[in-house]
Amino acid sequence: DGQQLEKVMGWLNGLSGNASFSLRQLNLQDVQIKTTGIVLPQLKGSALFEGGEFARLVLHDEADKMHVDLKSVSGRLQIAFGIRENSLPLLPQVKFSDFNATGEIMQGGMVLSELDAHAYNGIWSGSGKLSWGKEWSAEARIDARTMDMDKMLPQYGLAGEVFVNGVFSSRGASLSGLADALRLEATFEAKRGVINGIDMVETARLLSREHLVGGRTHFDQMNGSLLLENHVVRLRQIKISSGMLNASGSFDIANDGRLAGSFNSEIKMRAGNNPLVLSGTLKVPKLQAR
Repeated sequence: DGQQLEKVMGWLNGLSGNASFSLRQLNLQDVQIKTTGIVLPQLKGSALFEGGEFARLVLHDEADKMHVDLKSVSGRLQIAFGIRENSLPLLPQVKFSDFNATGEIMQGGMVLSELDAHAYNGIWSGSGKLSWGKEWSAEARIDARTMDMDKMLPQYGLAGEVFVNGVFSSRGASLSGLADALRLEATFEAKRGVINGIDMVETARLLSREHLVGGRTHFDQMNGSLLLENHVVRLRQIKISSGMLNASGSFDIANDGRLAGSFNSEIKMRAGNNPLVLSGTLKVPKLQAR
């Protein structure tokens, strides 16, 4: 855990403290970082010492898909780490093309001053903090831009370019347990997209009390707020606009994917407000006039 990392750094500092020899470099092979519930690849690299003190530790895996770089600078321990084509313990559902972070390790945690990543053809940036002790906690502010929704959520029939700005946070007894207690509060904006499975325009035009199978809703812009908490997603203040449609509403996504929500819609070919009800599931959504 994090406290063990602090002990390891103390051990590295102590290696060069013997006056009978001067240690400059220590080559490392088959290094295994173990933490409950998380499997990491074996690493190799080297530890460097200058003037009898620890200076730097560089580790990477055989495929160069994970790296860790620790530096001692003016008595402070700086860290840089990254992954390629993999996920983070806090966000196991997100497959990053690459993820890199830089920051500083302190007693009881690390502050990450810069996060830089690519996922789903989009660019992520931000900052964060990871703390350990009696429990683990994490918090990160993320700004994710130009992600492709069809790559991000391929099973749900969504397409378009999405921007997300928000804060992740979590607390748990272990590092691996943080994902299960994840909380996300964010705003989002999607552009030039399609929602497959529901047709807001035709449902409103026909005032259909039956779901129109095989429909789709094209939009120029869709934005709103999102709250993920206790495995439930709540989307609020949603606004959807296109040349034919203006709609606003909210809905919830339960842990099992069930949908429950409503929209008020205005379409060009029918004056006035047309209330719609959203139900079904993420994979098979249903939209009906109320």
